[in-house]
Order: sequence, then structure tokens, then C-alpha cells
Amino acid sequence: MAALTPMAAMAQTAAPDATSTDAAEPATEVIVTGIRASLRNSLQAKRTAEAVVDSVTAEDAGKFPDTNISESLQRVPGVAIQRNAGEGQFVSVRGLGPEFNNVLVNGRTIPTDNQGREFSFDVLSADLISRADVYKTSLPELPEGGIGATINIQTARPLDTRGTHASVNVFGSYDSLTKDYSPNMSGIFSYANPSHNFGVVASLSYTDRESKQNSVQTDVWVSRPATVITGSESSVGLPASAATTQTFLMPSNLGFHQQDASRKRVVGNLTLQFKPNDDWLITIDSLYSRLDQKMTDSIYSAYFNPAFINPVIASDGTVQSFTRPGTTFVANNPALASQVGASQNDNIVTTNNRLANTYVFGVNSKWTVSDTLKVEGDLSFSRATGTGVNPYIVIGEQSVNGQTFALNAGGKTPILTIPDTVTDPSLMRSHWSGISGSSVNDNILDGRLEAKWTHHKGFFNGLTVGIDYSDREKTDAYSSSPYGCAYCGYHYPANPALLQVQSFNNFISGVQVPVAAHFTYDPNAVVAWLQDPSNLAHSNDPATALSFAGGPLTPVPQPSGTIDVTEKVTSAYVDSNWSGDNWSGNVGLRYVSVKSQSIGYGTPLLTAITNYPADSNYQYTYGTPTRLTSSNSYSDLLPSANLKISLTEDMLLRFGASRTLTRPTLTDLGISNTYGGYYGAPTSSGGNPDLLSMHSNNYDVSWEWYLSKINYLAVAAFHKDVTDFIETTTVLQTEPVIPEKVYDTRPRNGAKGTINGYEVSAQYALNETAGWASGFGVSANYTHVDATAVRSDAADKCGYDGLSPDSYNLAGFYDNGTLQTRIAYNWRSAFLVNCFGSGVLPRNRAAYGQVDASLRYNINDRIQLYLDGVNLTDSLVKEYEVDTTHFLLLEQDGRRINFGVRYKFQ
Repeated sequence: MAALTPMAAMAQTAAPDATSTDAAEPATEVIVTGIRASLRNSLQAKRTAEAVVDSVTAEDAGKFPDTNISESLQRVPGVAIQRNAGEGQFVSVRGLGPEFNNVLVNGRTIPTDNQGREFSFDVLSADLISRADVYKTSLPELPEGGIGATINIQTARPLDTRGTHASVNVFGSYDSLTKDYSPNMSGIFSYANPSHNFGVVASLSYTDRESKQNSVQTDVWVSRPATVITGSESSVGLPASAATTQTFLMPSNLGFHQQDASRKRVVGNLTLQFKPNDDWLITIDSLYSRLDQKMTDSIYSAYFNPAFINPVIASDGTVQSFTRPGTTFVANNPALASQVGASQNDNIVTTNNRLANTYVFGVNSKWTVSDTLKVEGDLSFSRATGTGVNPYIVIGEQSVNGQTFALNAGGKTPILTIPDTVTDPSLMRSHWSGISGSSVNDNILDGRLEAKWTHHKGFFNGLTVGIDYSDREKTDAYSSSPYGCAYCGYHYPANPALLQVQSFNNFISGVQVPVAAHFTYDPNAVVAWLQDPSNLAHSNDPATALSFAGGPLTPVPQPSGTIDVTEKVTSAYVDSNWSGDNWSGNVGLRYVSVKSQSIGYGTPLLTAITNYPADSNYQYTYGTPTRLTSSNSYSDLLPSANLKISLTEDMLLRFGASRTLTRPTLTDLGISNTYGGYYGAPTSSGGNPDLLSMHSNNYDVSWEWYLSKINYLAVAAFHKDVTDFIETTTVLQTEPVIPEKVYDTRPRNGAKGTINGYEVSAQYALNETAGWASGFGVSANYTHVDATAVRSDAADKCGYDGLSPDSYNLAGFYDNGTLQTRIAYNWRSAFLVNCFGSGVLPRNRAAYGQVDASLRYNINDRIQLYLDGVNLTDSLVKEYEVDTTHFLLLEQDGRRINFGVRYKFQ
């Protein structure tokens, strides 16, 4: 991001304005570089703001090894991020997850390729951003939607500087797991004519990242009846009475994953500004982003269908260890053969490919009618598309010998022992083969008209009134294979020519892998082979398999999984500004009217069949889809007030109060229902078009002491009363066609609660009087959040998804103008990922921290060499169900090193 230094280096002298696209009118250009200058700019923005705001400027972000802006925002007090394969993707603020934070670009809501409203920061390049503001208290002119915060990302404006500037950034990226290098580049050009009434900014960024991820995973823990055998794996001739039934909590499987990923991202931005006269500014800007993500996950997984030899069960009903029988045991004990199936070992290959395109085009006009009146209009259209249709292929075998499992054997993960040779291609059999995915389209038309009147007499300083209109439509078209279980049951040999041996060399240190290697393959080649008519003739039901024109595995649209939601929002707001000798503030109101419509298809379920114990997966057949429509409308009043008191020249006290809302995520409003699962845990899931908005009454207080232009100490406290909270709940319910109760998972209103917390932040840098130590500095912040949630009875022990009670950042830096370096540690405590995880129990992520560092050396005023490191400690992600004894995930993303050169044309 330091590539933006010439364009985005204006010292902050006014409060951040989320909705304005007005250019500054600089008397002279002030170019600032380095860590100290960037921190000073961010602090100035915080100090002069009329709300509680934290800002990150381009120079500040550019000093971190950040591939996108979220990895810089995580340094802000109260902000935490979620990563995808080691790269920041989503942002949480003050304990509230990404769906509760409204992300704007130049004051406009941006569509997403996700199924919800949450914004994916990985579609943006940090090199193209000039500043990001995190609004922790509300203002009437801010678009509603952020109970947690509103984050406004601003791109560079050409009339913020004078003359011509350009810079180029070329760097390589090294991944410690792939041990490969990837090329990257970015460039920016800015021009303002001598009359300073026309300017253009053009920027382009290209990122190519190759990465690898190793992990050990359990899909879900299930409490279900199991066949328990009294004997040993070497027993011969056991009677039928040796098998009994017992119910206990068991892991569904244990899988060892090796995921290879490629991300290619292109982001371009073009902005034009011109002034027809001194009182009129027109800004036209456009943004384009394309992210092409290709991920292939090769998995070796043992599935634990319920037949166990001498399991050890803890007092809480959790299995601690067991032996799974192999085909030898089944052959030696024919009296048990009908009750016992041999252990299944699967070679699974799946992909998580994602092609995301984002387009934004906007026009802004600002007219200074008089010294006291300004009128601004803004019109924009934006679109995001996302496609990801991915195969999930299973080729496996049944174990010859028994397997042993130990949950807590002293290792980083449970220990699984498999004595068989698992790389004999003649033993491989086809099983589940399917392709599924979604195509997302999100379109937004936004318009805003605002008038701002200033008054300089008495306590009353002016009034801002405005109206917003937004028309948003989001569709999610789902498709899947019509007959994915054409070969289920491990009866048809796989094609040996398509199998390649993949080793577990360089896997996670300290993890005991049960086999040295397993099979991987090209899933598309396997699908093509399986769909050959000569092979379909040997499928489970050849007549059915051959009846599909495109083949049983070719995905076809599934109307029951398709969502189409339209949302039209009209808002009007008024904001009044007040001030006295040592105070200033604002009081306002925002009125919101929402009309929404959901269109979907209801598909009646006709049959549900499982061939248990040979195959535990449910197979469903459906009737003719029927089109359904549901409409909803509602309105809200959202008051807000902010007060800033100058206790001394350098000490501020702030108060804030507001009512905010977050609307249901668009795809949650869809009319859809899908079925899945296996024996013992059939599932259904879908949307809920009757969801209401979530609301929060917010109260904030902040004390800030500015010791100098860069040094400060601040303490903030906040309280939120949350109602109508939407939770994804799973309840047991009866489906007439399914022979057992179904776990139905869908979003529902009902939860409420409170969120209380405080933030402590400090920053100190030694000045020139410190002699040899001048240039050294430190910054730190700590956030504590205490939340209570009243959920449905089945989930009354759950808190809020994504909420870490504690988080902190600690950074040390040095900047002498020529050499700049920083090392930063970011940590967050354990948090709830999902109240129901993959089943009916809470999924949690363990505490996580990582170290990042950066080094910059300025050869001269034009050339800078730099070296960045991400996750230098190679920290691991851990997840568990209920408590740490119920293992779910151990994930390694490795270290990332960026090294390159920046060149500025002046």
C-alpha cells in the first residue's frame, strides 16, 4: 500500500466523512512517509472525528505484510478477522461477526459473491486503498446495517494532490508449505492539471498466490446407537450374542487433508474528478475486481460406522478408544457378519473453486450553493457474481485388518492406527461421486441526495438532511448431480490408471498420520470415466443411471435450493450539529422503510432410503417443484447522538447513544429446503422468509488523552442491548417420509442478550531528544467483551457466534526515515464458530495468535526495498466441539514471505 504514498498522504485535519466524495482543496501538498507519519495521520483522524472512529491510512497499512485491507484492520482495537487458507477474508468488530458489520466503499454498500451480506475483503487489494475508517458509533447519514460497526473504505482521489505522481510495486510471494514463489505487481498513476479543476487516478493490482494447507478434521460428533462387540480383533467364531447395542457420543470420522490452492486476483480502479466551476465538483469512479480461486483438497479419511470392538466410554458418554473390525474379522466370525460392516477407508478429492467478479460504477456531484449550504447527490450501480461448482469424489476400500482409535493419546490430534497397505490400486472401489455448487448474482442500485446547512451563531451549528434509496436483488442458483450414489457401496473397481500416490511428507509436525501415503486423482477425469455407458452398466441401478441425458453425475439445477430475494430500502435522515466553548456534538434520526420479496421453489419429498449398515447415506427422491413467493415489509426509527467534551487541550471525553439494526442476510430469507445426512442423523435445511431485522440499543463512552501528535492513551467502554437476534438453530422434527427424526437447521429469530466491553489502547514513540533511541516506538491495544445471550432451549448454553472475550495487539517499530521495521503480534481468545456446528453441538475455535513483521529500506527518495513476513511462528488453527476433548480441526497454513521493490516516479 505504500505505492499510494504520493496520492493519499494528506494530513487529516477534519473528521472522517463516510458519505462524502468531495476532494480536499490543498494549499500545498504534504507528502508523508514512514511508520511515524502514518500513525500520526490515523491519530489525527481519530482525534478530530465527531464520532468514535478508528482509521487506517494507506501508509500505515503499507507497512504491514498485508494482502488485503482486513489484515490491517485487525490492528484496530476491537477488530478481529477470519482467514481463508491463511489470508484475511472477514472482519468482526467488538465481538460481532462479519454479517453484523456494514462495509462501504466510498460511502456505498458493495455487493458480495457470498451467500450472505458479509463482505469478503479478499476481493480487494490493499495497494488500491487510501484509507479505511471504522465507525464504532452511529451517525444518521451512515447507511444502516451495522450493529457491530460501519467500515468505510476510500480509494484515492486525484484532486487530493497536485501534479503528476506514479509508483510501481513489484514483489514475489513465498509460501513455506508449497516452497514456491509467486509474482505480484501493482501500480498507480495520478494526475491533476495546473488549474486544479481536472484530475484522474488509475490503479491496477495483480496478485498470484500459490498456497498449501494441511489439516486433520472430524466432520461431526454424533450420539447414536452402535454395535458393541465383546472380544478382540483376532477373535474367531464369536457367537451372535457377542454383539450388543449401546448409545454413546462418537466422531463421525478422522480425515487427513492436503489442500493446494491458487489465487489470482486482478483489481483495477479509475477515478475522474472535474470542477466546472469553483463551486461544483463531479467525481466519476469505477472499480473492478476478479478473484479466481482454485482449491483442490486431497483427503484420506476413515469413517466410523457404528460397529466397535471393546470401546472405552467416559462417564459423560464420549467414546475414548475403540477397535474397528476389518474384513478378516468379519470372515472369521460369520455369526456377526449381518451386524458388522468392515471399516471404510476413503480417498476423497474435492475442490473449492471460486470465481468472483465485482463491478462498481458511481457518479457523485457536490455543489456549494453558498458559504452555508452544500448539496450532494450520489448515484451508483454495482454487481457481484460468484460461481463455484465443485466435485466431491470418494474412492475407497474396506480394511483387511482392524483399526484402532484413541481420542486423547497425548498427541496434537486423536491417534488412528491402520496396519493395512492402502496404496494397492487393485483394492480401490468407487463410492459416492457428485458435483454441486452455486451461482450467485448480487445487484445494487443506490441513490442519495443530501443537503448540509451550516450555521455559525450560538450553540446550533447546522443541519444535514438527506434521503437514500437502495434496490438490491440477490439470487443463488444451486445445482447438483441427480444421482450421486450411482456407485455407492464399494462394489465397482476404480480405474487404476487414474490413481496417483500422494505422500504425507512435510505434514503437520507432531501429528501421527496413520498411513505413509494414499491415492489422489483428477476428480473431473474420474467423473468422465464413471459416466461412460460401459461403466454405468455396472452401477447400482443401471436403468436409472443411463436415463439421464447428461449422465447421472452432471449437475442439474435444483429448484429447491435456488433463492431469489429482492429488497427495496428507502431511508430519510436528519442530523443536527451543536457546539460550545469546550464541547461539540450531533443529534439525529434515521427513518428506514423496507420492502422485500422472496421467490423460491418447494419440492415435496417422496422417498428416503438408506442401505444401512452397508451404506449409511440417505437417498432421496422428490416430486415436482412448485414456485413460491413470500413478501414482507417493515419500518424502523434509528435515533443517534454523539457528544465530545474537551476536558483539557489534549484530553477528550466522548459519549454516544444510538439504535442500530442489521437486516437478515439475503439468502437466509430464501424459500428453500434440502435434505441430506445419513442413518442416525438425517438432515434438512433451508431459509426463512419471515425473519425480522435484528436491533441493538448502543451506549458508548470514551476517554482519550493525546500526549503528542503520535503518542496517546485511550479507554473506551460500550454496551449493546440486542433483540430479535437471528440464530441458526437445529431442532429435531418429524418428516412423514423419513423413518427417524430429522435434524432441521435453518435461521430463526428469538435470541436476545447484552454485549458489554471495553478497549484500552496506547501508542508511544521516542522523539529526536532520545538520541540513538529516537525512532523506536510501541503500540498496543486490548479489548474485552462480556456477552450474555438468551437463545432457544436447545441452545441456551451458546453465546454469540464469532465473539472472543479477549483480544489484543502488540507492535514494536523503528523508523529513522531510511530504515523502517515493525514486528506485530495479534491474539484473540477462543470463540464460538457456530452454535450447532455440523450437527447439534457447538463448534468452537481455540485461542489463536500470530506474529507478522515488516522491514523497509529506502535506497533514495524513489526506490524502496521491503521484506514482509506473515505468521512467522507458523501458528495452528484448532477447533473443537463443546470442549477441547471433542476434537474437530487442526489446521496449518504455514508462513508467507513477501519481498520486493517499490519505485516512485516524481
